[in-house]
Amino acid sequence: MKRVLMIGMLTSLLSGCYESEVPCDVSDKLLCVYAENGITKSQIELAAIYYEGDYSKPDYNKAFYWGEKAALSGDVDAQTMIGEMYYRGKGVEQDYSKAFHWFTEADKQGDDFAKEMLGVMYYDGRGVDENETLAYEYFKKACAAGRPFSCSRYNNSKEINLK
Repeated sequence: MKRVLMIGMLTSLLSGCYESEVPCDVSDKLLCVYAENGITKSQIELAAIYYEGDYSKPDYNKAFYWGEKAALSGDVDAQTMIGEMYYRGKGVEQDYSKAFHWFTEADKQGDDFAKEMLGVMYYDGRGVDENETLAYEYFKKACAAGRPFSCSRYNNSKEINLK
C-alpha cells in the first residue's frame, strides 16, 4: 500500500514539474521536483548544471535563479557562486556591492575562494573602499588554505613591506 501511495505522489510531483513556471528543463525531472520543493542540494546542483552547461550551453539566468534560492537558504557553495556571478555579471547585472555581500556570507562559513575574492575586491576597490591591508589579510588566509593566486599576492606584499 505504501508503495502505491509513493508512486502516486511521485507521479503527481513529476507532472507538476512539467507544467511548472519554474525554469527547469534538464533531463532529470526528479531533480527539478526536489529543487522546486525547496531542497537546497537540488537547487545548487541545478545551478551548477546550468552554470557549467552540462546538458547544453551554459544558461546563466537559470543558474542564477537556482543558485540564489540555495544561497538564501545558507548554502555556502551557492553563496560563492552568486557572489561570482554578481562579480562577473553572468546571469545578472554586474554589481560589486552584491558580490561583496555574498562573498562575505560565504567567508563566514569558511569558503577559501570567497576569502580570495574579498582580497581581490579590497585590493582593487571594487564594491568596497580600496584597502591593501585588508586585501593582504584575506590573501594570507586564502594562501593558508592553499590558494596559489592568494599566495602569490600575499608573498608579494611581504616583499614590499605591507604585511
